[in-house]
Amino acid sequence: MITVEESYELFSDTLSYLDKNRLEGSDEDLEYFIFEELPGDAVSFLHGWTVDRLIEAKKIPTDVRNDVLNLRTQILEQLEKTRSIEDYRNDLNWELIRDQAEEIKEKIKKKRHHNKTYSLWRVNGCQRGFRSVASFGFGG
Repeated sequence: MITVEESYELFSDTLSYLDKNRLEGSDEDLEYFIFEELPGDAVSFLHGWTVDRLIEAKKIPTDVRNDVLNLRTQILEQLEKTRSIEDYRNDLNWELIRDQAEEIKEKIKKKRHHNKTYSLWRVNGCQRGFRSVASFGFGG
């Protein structure tokens, strides 16, 4: 079985296939990511089991669970209808899917930044002998 870290990397890679900057790439590259990589990776790495595993490991926030599962469903449905890279580049449904993937990445990024900031505060506070927020000695 792959590690949680590997699952997170593959999950992130799957979302990155939908990055809007990829639209500027060649048709061949885009075709590879959308028609070769995305179908299998969306099935595996946007699956409920993987998402729950990443939530449990605190790699992604709980509040993105339903967003990710909905994105997975939309991707798989849209892949059945998409016949060309032109469809992928221009179809409104794909644009909405790309937007949704970006929103999920932003939520994860914000949560991870918040967690890192809090962790640094805890470490630095404990190293200086502070045991809680109240220990900072405001007026007492």
